[in-house]
Amino acid sequence: MSLSYNYAQYITKVMMSKKHRILVEGKDDKSHLKNLIHTMFGIEKKTSIEIDTAEQIKADSRETAKSNREKIITIYRKTVLKPNIDKLFFLCDREFDSFIVASCISETPVSNLKPLYFTTGHSFENFFLTESVISKALSCHTSSEFKPEALDIFQNNFTQIFKIISCISLTAKDLEIASYPNGKIYWDSFSSINGIINLDIEEWCSLRGDMHSINFKNHYLKYIPIVSSTDLETCIRISRGHTAITMLQRLFAYCLFLAGQPYDESLALREAKAFANISESQITSSLSQFWLNSIQLGLNNYPVSLIDNFSDVQLA
Repeated sequence: MSLSYNYAQYITKVMMSKKHRILVEGKDDKSHLKNLIHTMFGIEKKTSIEIDTAEQIKADSRETAKSNREKIITIYRKTVLKPNIDKLFFLCDREFDSFIVASCISETPVSNLKPLYFTTGHSFENFFLTESVISKALSCHTSSEFKPEALDIFQNNFTQIFKIISCISLTAKDLEIASYPNGKIYWDSFSSINGIINLDIEEWCSLRGDMHSINFKNHYLKYIPIVSSTDLETCIRISRGHTAITMLQRLFAYCLFLAGQPYDESLALREAKAFANISESQITSSLSQFWLNSIQLGLNNYPVSLIDNFSDVQLA
């Protein structure tokens, strides 16, 4: 579908279609899901299952205009009781639903009620976020002589890295500035003491001094003891997907600098800057491919409940 539909037009199109369909939030979700179906079932089933995006559907309110997720839930509510719509499925980002933030972060089970499903972590991209997938995907983007040492530093700090990223994500959520960290926290914003990587939020704030950075610092400091008491998997799941990918790239750039600094600081600086300047789309593509490879090897880090609906689907 390349045209825009209102709710009624989209529902009519679904009712007239003989194909199974999945409605997702955006074009990146569509690509990842198409590739997943191809990996699991082959090209024939990939072409027999249509994936639509909520971006193509016209909003009918201010709330839905700002949120593709709300569009999906609206269409689900309009169709769930219709007896002649049984081939339409939905996949939404979980975002921060069912996370309980107290002295540590805990979770309640995400409610997947056929045909409405949610990602396990904040976003679809969180399916990519295993140590093995991340390490392979990031390291393939550099031929630096410091890569082995940088990878060791990165892996030794893996838990700490997601404490930082989850803290950033929660802070941005509180302040309703989801994309702010990606434009303000760079590879050289991080520091290392005794081999432990950290974001020196006081130093970062002092270099800026504006009210946005002061507010960010205050909220970030509030979350440090909370994420410190939270297990790694929960920190990964609550991290906003796009924020995580950007910060992982910049943290690996910082690891390249740390690895090379004792030997050739000038070269280490160039390597770090070059890695930090790789486009997010390239990093995401690599993460997606190594994620698909891991699924072929038996990892079930994907929307299992949704995909199980299509294992016995006859080709259209």
